[in-house]
Amino acid sequence: MQHTINEYRRANGKPIIFIWDGLMSSFCKEHCWAMAREGYIYHAPDYYLNGWSEVVYECSYNGEDINGMARRIIFEHLNDSPGHRRILLESTEMAYAFVINNWKLYLTIRGK
Repeated sequence: MQHTINEYRRANGKPIIFIWDGLMSSFCKEHCWAMAREGYIYHAPDYYLNGWSEVVYECSYNGEDINGMARRIIFEHLNDSPGHRRILLESTEMAYAFVINNWKLYLTIRGK
């Protein structure tokens, strides 16, 4: 996923970005599991995000290679939303996580 995010940024004339693999990524993972348990996607409350913007996404998972899915999600689906594009292209810090549960992939990307 990190490689795909940076590939998307380069394709849009933006520099690559360091992606957190720490506390914020853990928060992203927790949010993915919450969405998976509840069976739908939603944004975390603003007080929980503490200045970070959030992309949430859910799609069916059929055993496809996760790198291929990441490319399709970012280059095709998230690209269609001006808000999602802004987070992916304008953030100077980023964290992400995904969970696969019951044949669905839940994705959270946070940027600031």
